[in-house]
Amino acid sequence: MGGVGKTTLAAQYARQHDNDYPGGICWLNARETNLAAEIIQFVQLYTSLEVPQELGGKVLSLIEQVRWCWQYWQPPQGLVLVVLDDVTNLAGYREILPTNNRFRMLMTTQLRNLDRSVVADIPLDVLSEVEALQLLSAILGENDKRINREAATAKSLCAWLGYLPLGVELVGNYLAEDPDLSLAAMLKRLKTKRIDDEALNPSQWENLSTAQRGVKAAFELSWQELNPIAQRIGEFVSLFALDGFVWEWLESGTELFNCQ
Repeated sequence: MGGVGKTTLAAQYARQHDNDYPGGICWLNARETNLAAEIIQFVQLYTSLEVPQELGGKVLSLIEQVRWCWQYWQPPQGLVLVVLDDVTNLAGYREILPTNNRFRMLMTTQLRNLDRSVVADIPLDVLSEVEALQLLSAILGENDKRINREAATAKSLCAWLGYLPLGVELVGNYLAEDPDLSLAAMLKRLKTKRIDDEALNPSQWENLSTAQRGVKAAFELSWQELNPIAQRIGEFVSLFALDGFVWEWLESGTELFNCQ
C-alpha cells in the first residue's frame, strides 16, 4: 500500500549501491506518464546525448528513439540501474525497456504479482509495533523523553496510524517541531481532525484504510502548521510534474510570494 516506504527503500538502495552501477542510475516516475518521452528526456539531460528524431532519412518513432537511447547510453561501460517508481501496470512497457543484461531493473508498485518475468518480488508490509516505536523515537531524538513518559500512549498513537511508516514520520516530525506537545494531546488532535474532516467530506474518507485515514489526518494537521507563504509555495510546487525539477524554477517564483 502507499506509504509503507517503497520509494524510500529504493532510493536508499540506489544511494548505498551507487558504486555497483558505474554506468549510472536512471530514476523514472512510472505512474501515469509517457514513459518513452521521460526516458528520452532523461538521456538528453543527463548523458549529454542528442537523441535523433530521424536516421537515414527515416523518421524515428518514440519507441525507436528509446531503443537508440539504450543502445548508445553514456557512459558506454558498467552496469546501469533503471528504477521505475510507482508502476501501475506493465502494458506497453516491454517494448521500451532495455533488454541488454547491462541494465538492471528495479520497480516499485502497489500491485502484487506484477509480471511473471519479475525475478524477485519483495513485498513490504506496515511496521510492527516495536518498529513503529523505534522509528518514532529516532525522529524525536534520544534526548526526547515523551515516549518513555507516555509509553502506553505512544503505542496507541502508532496503532491509530496503522503502523504505516509515512504516518509515523509525519507525526514524528510534527512532534519534533513542538517539544512541549504531549503524545496524548497529539493523539487527541489527530482524532479531532479526522472526525471534523469526515463530517465535512465523507466521500474522501469512505474508501480509506485505517492507516490511510491516520496519514490524511496527520498531513492535514501538518499543513495547517505552515504559514500562509509556505502554503502558497507548496501549492505552487504541486503544479509541477511528478518528477525532478530545476531548483531555479522554484526560486524564480519567490517574487510571486513576496519572500526570499
